Amino acid sequence: MLKHIGAGKPDDLLFQGDRGAKLQNWDRWSKAVTLETRIKDWDRHALRRTTATMAGQLGAPPHVISALLGHRNIGDQLTAGYSKARYATEVGEILQLVADRLDAFENGQDNVVLLRRPA
Repeated sequence: MLKHIGAGKPDDLLFQGDRGAKLQNWDRWSKAVTLETRIKDWDRHALRRTTATMAGQLGAPPHVISALLGHRNIGDQLTAGYSKARYATEVGEILQLVADRLDAFENGQDNVVLLRRPA
């Protein structure tokens, strides 16, 4: 799916609305992606969960994972009340590590074995 979307600029949003803004309607967007890519067996929540899990396994602290998931409040109640930091640098760095890891999987440079090929 990511290969189909293609490369963008460093500050581009990966999942964006029709006008290039922050995505507002996940349901409509995910249905459009399914139609366009013809990839039917994916789930947007599984995509978020997998990315968050991989980020954690690659060393991202919980507050960075919360930021990459787009959570409004990051950290405990006291911290979230005072700090409105979005950790953009840290999120970008960990997402690059996730992307590098996915590339390694695809290129056979990891110990992951493909059990079935998509139809």
